[in-house]
Amino acid sequence: MTDINTLENLLIYNNYFFPYKYGWMNNITNKEWLLAGQRLLNVIENIGYPLSSFHEVNKWLMPLFSFYIMNNITEHIVLDMGCGSSIILRDSILQGATIAYGIDLQTSVMPSNFKIFGCNILDINKLRYNLSLVENPIDFLVCTEVLEHLEFNPLPSFLLTVEMLHPKYIYVTAPTCYYPGGFQIDWMHYKKLPCWRGEKTYSGLGHYKGWAYDELEDLMTDLGYKITGGIWANWRVMALGEKIV
Repeated sequence: MTDINTLENLLIYNNYFFPYKYGWMNNITNKEWLLAGQRLLNVIENIGYPLSSFHEVNKWLMPLFSFYIMNNITEHIVLDMGCGSSIILRDSILQGATIAYGIDLQTSVMPSNFKIFGCNILDINKLRYNLSLVENPIDFLVCTEVLEHLEFNPLPSFLLTVEMLHPKYIYVTAPTCYYPGGFQIDWMHYKKLPCWRGEKTYSGLGHYKGWAYDELEDLMTDLGYKITGGIWANWRVMALGEKIV
């Protein structure tokens, strides 16, 4: 296990403690930040990834892991849209969950307590079928570093997901329009993107559009959630929303 001094050197403090912050994210202490980093690093080491992986994923996962630490969240069941390397799923299993759900364009061999659906999240019919196979109440719907790759409006897919699964929390991250390297289109609000109607999509599509913090607020509102904490850092916007009862 990586010691705390090494962890302190790995964490990028200035990019998180001096940006725009909202809600409970203003109250993250250095101690909680370190504990969140240790929990994230434990997952990375459990998978067998090199420490260099931590340098990348901590930029968008640390706020979520800080929420876990601040609220002593364990045994939580997640659905990760665009689960990729499965870090979010593995954390929930390591914290005592009996199953973890993920959606990704391509699936690979995963532990038996992972249920990964191979699906384009824009394909409403396939998404509806896969979501019908989710047998457990979902605590967290997570979608990190995915929205910027979509050529079409993600709202219909998110609406379907929350209406079928009713997650308590939603955590979303995306690069802003200032992200180095640029995007394929100039910034536009996601509501101006066309809805997907079966057109060909490109699995290898790079960064298509940047996102603004106000967009995340609009997305949460459209879904019936209220942002309780947000961060704008590392050329990214991040927000956690809680279901409005």
